[in-house]
Amino acid sequence: MILRKTSVLLMPVLALLLVLSSIARADGDDAGEWISKMRAAATNESYRGVFMFSRGKMSSSMRVVHRYYQGQEQERLTQLDGAMGEILRRGSEVMCLINGQRLVQLDKKEFENPVSAAFEGFMPGHKYYFVHKQGYERVVDRSAVKLEISAKDALRYSYHLWLDQRSGLLLKSQVIGLKGQALESFQFTQLELPTETRDEEFAFDLDDEAVSHHSLPMSEKDLRWPERLAWEAEFIPPGFMQVESSTTNGNVILFSDGLANYTVFVELKGKQELPEGASIVGATVIYISPLMYNDKQYTVTIVGEIPPMTAMNIAKGVRPVME
Repeated sequence: MILRKTSVLLMPVLALLLVLSSIARADGDDAGEWISKMRAAATNESYRGVFMFSRGKMSSSMRVVHRYYQGQEQERLTQLDGAMGEILRRGSEVMCLINGQRLVQLDKKEFENPVSAAFEGFMPGHKYYFVHKQGYERVVDRSAVKLEISAKDALRYSYHLWLDQRSGLLLKSQVIGLKGQALESFQFTQLELPTETRDEEFAFDLDDEAVSHHSLPMSEKDLRWPERLAWEAEFIPPGFMQVESSTTNGNVILFSDGLANYTVFVELKGKQELPEGASIVGATVIYISPLMYNDKQYTVTIVGEIPPMTAMNIAKGVRPVME
């Protein structure tokens, strides 16, 4: 009898413990599921709207229309501030319309839409970030899930994301500095989701003669290298890996931890004097450091969304390696 009474009294407590433990597990799993849902929505959803992008004291707004059509991602972005400009992407083809007259074809890797390119290399369960679901808020008149991606060290920044509760589309994001301040932000101010699209929204009415092909140079200088040099970084922040390199103009090495990226540029010093140290715009740092080798002056430049101290340590650790 006593045992039965004790069991009856314990049942609500055990039930509560089971519920709480399942919520704790679901919250961790749920955050990872939302990241996956965000990636799928960035490609597969049809939407149109206006978004604002702010970096430091600079801000700009763009109109966007996006769809996934016949196995191909398509989108059109129109600059709403300053000089008129439009970008059209159809699969791997990227076209830029300048002042409504001149059409330039770009490489896909030189163009990124903050919605479709957001966090595409990030995997839940990352060793150097915590991912937490922080409840629900309202963004652009839609219910949004808030996620926090918190860096586990001071070598990288953290991120706040707001995802559409229905579709998972990224509605708003912030890059968070080491002191908890927002360094960069992206946010839709108008959004139709889902939306109907028309073929003509993804076409430019220009003759083929108006199209020029252009590949953005990785360095402004046309360098001639007196030796076959390779360069290595003695300090690579934990979690970052080399994902790309080029020796077309100087040496260029791209590193990523799946979320943050930085690029190492090494080139012969030009005539223009560049100030040593860090220049910061929003979350982006440009760190310049001189380097002498075989009586020749080189310039090491680090560009990326990483803290200035991280960039400095990387720059100071760049060393030449003879091939």
